[in-house]
Amino acid sequence: MDRHELAWAAGFFDGEGWANAVAHMGRRTRQPHAQINQSDDNRVPVVLDRFRSAVGVGRISGPEHKPGRIDRYWWMASSRSDVADVWRLLDPWLGAVKRAAFAIALGAHPAAQRWQPSHAEMLAWAGGLYD
Repeated sequence: MDRHELAWAAGFFDGEGWANAVAHMGRRTRQPHAQINQSDDNRVPVVLDRFRSAVGVGRISGPEHKPGRIDRYWWMASSRSDVADVWRLLDPWLGAVKRAAFAIALGAHPAAQRWQPSHAEMLAWAGGLYD
């Protein structure tokens, strides 16, 4: 896996994503869920395709049409294993808020940040944050 793409994906998730345990209709227990919403008039936003390619899991859905609004698309992971995989892949670059959100979603405890990303990886993270 390309560490710079994963750093970019972590920055993008830090800026646009969310994770939590979600109550789905017909289920008694809450299930881990991670999602990124984006809008575009014409097609699936390129950043969602790029994120999906970087993490290798989840699906892109949409468009959701609402009168007077730009169409909404979203990347989503809704299985415990996929949400855990995304957390594991992005964890080295995620900020504290999103690391805690993944931990809550999965009923786990976030490990202490283990290492310092390189300057190039931090630039990639910043690019994702501002995408």
